[in-house]
Amino acid sequence: MQFLNPIWFSALAALAIPLVIHLWNIKPGRVLKVGSISLISEASRKSSRSFKLTDIPLLMLRCLLLALIAFLLAQPFLQQQLKTKKPAGWVLFPREDFKVGYTQFKKPIDSLLQKGYEFHFFNDSFPKVDLANLIKQKDTSLSKPGNAADNYWSLIRELDAKVAADVPIYLYTSNERKHFAGDKPEADLNLHWQTYATADSSAQWVQSAWFSNDKTISVVKGKSNPSGIRFDYTTIQSEKGDDEYKVDVKNGRAVVSLSQHPATSFTVDTSAVHIAIYTDHFQDDAKYLKAALEAAGQFSRRRYSIKVYGNGSPIPSEQNWVFWLSEQAVPTRLFDSNADVFIYQKGKQNLAATNMVSAKMYALPSGNEQTAIFKTISVNQGGEAIWRDGYGNALLSSIKKGNAMLYKFQTRFSPAYNDLVWSSVFPQLMLQLVFGGTAADFSKFDRRKMSADEMMPVKTSQKTAIAKKFAMQKELAFYFWIALALLFFAERWLATSNKVVEANG
Repeated sequence: MQFLNPIWFSALAALAIPLVIHLWNIKPGRVLKVGSISLISEASRKSSRSFKLTDIPLLMLRCLLLALIAFLLAQPFLQQQLKTKKPAGWVLFPREDFKVGYTQFKKPIDSLLQKGYEFHFFNDSFPKVDLANLIKQKDTSLSKPGNAADNYWSLIRELDAKVAADVPIYLYTSNERKHFAGDKPEADLNLHWQTYATADSSAQWVQSAWFSNDKTISVVKGKSNPSGIRFDYTTIQSEKGDDEYKVDVKNGRAVVSLSQHPATSFTVDTSAVHIAIYTDHFQDDAKYLKAALEAAGQFSRRRYSIKVYGNGSPIPSEQNWVFWLSEQAVPTRLFDSNADVFIYQKGKQNLAATNMVSAKMYALPSGNEQTAIFKTISVNQGGEAIWRDGYGNALLSSIKKGNAMLYKFQTRFSPAYNDLVWSSVFPQLMLQLVFGGTAADFSKFDRRKMSADEMMPVKTSQKTAIAKKFAMQKELAFYFWIALALLFFAERWLATSNKVVEANG
């Protein structure tokens, strides 16, 4: 038996009330009849008093009545643990890739199901499916759209919270990098993860396009294969395109597409890029940054403007990028715009002996040039890492704030902090970050592959193998009310039947 409000047991202190009443119950003295008092001599008066329990059955009934009231106020209930039948294991498969992947692993999956394993889709909530009906197309689960961009690591965390550590899990997925985002999860799972190859091993698409100053169109073409992603910059004529690119007009705006893949079109950007650099004590940093942005802008052949603002100079609205090279607080109005805001992080400075690396394969240009890092700013920050140091710590990360995208930089554009300002990598990074258009989402074209070691979660031993239980609660208030009523009537009957009226004569 359990209680929802056990604090009401304090009402059991009321049991002292009938006890005190019964102890102090004083009976009247008896009258002794005599014929005459002439022969009775006067004696000194004596009185005595003793505490003696009387009517003990009645006392017990009254105490039990008060105890039942306290139990009733505490809201008693019974809870029964119903143990479910434990499956031999789980077989998991993404819904969106079932028809492609099942043919590759049909024999081992069928063998596991014959041993009593359950078949589940590797999607949100892991719905259980009857594979026989699914193959016979009697199950309509495949008609429900799956999310092709599911984050498998997030699903692993969800699976870890749902399945006991001793349950064998056979997971079959693709190893495309687009399904893995964020930090590698920690999980205590008996996981056997196998991968299959998807149909398309490479992809090409138009990542970005804009009008140049000479009325030509600059195009960024993305290429993806299992080893990585590459972006190529090309200039085409705005009137007709060329053999590789096709230029059309839709809804009064120019669109560019690949001749072999006309469905992947991109609307040509006609706007200019407006960049504002604000600085107070970092004048040299602003000069280095402006030079890198100028080089990147000229290479991109895009229309742009770069202006530097100092103390007391308000930054105009309608900026595409704002570089806040200051440790002062950023005005909140900048986050109300749709600008990208790049800020210096403020915090403790740490000495470092490492190099800049990338969290995204497209973020750093290819080559053997190493960019040394001497100092970093230690601060706890969230967001998606874009550049990291050799220890895996974020140097540049992005996070949405208001209407703006906030980029947090944990070092400085200064030779005292790193060699970035002297490196040819610097303008290339600014080209990709500000002018290149490579930061736009291209996950549906991503064909990069993950190795088995990269995919597997970090093994922990935090869970115990506990079978899943379901609890059923049954309230007992009804039975307590019946017992309370019976006790009340019994107490009243006993109290009245024990009442003796004595009369003289």
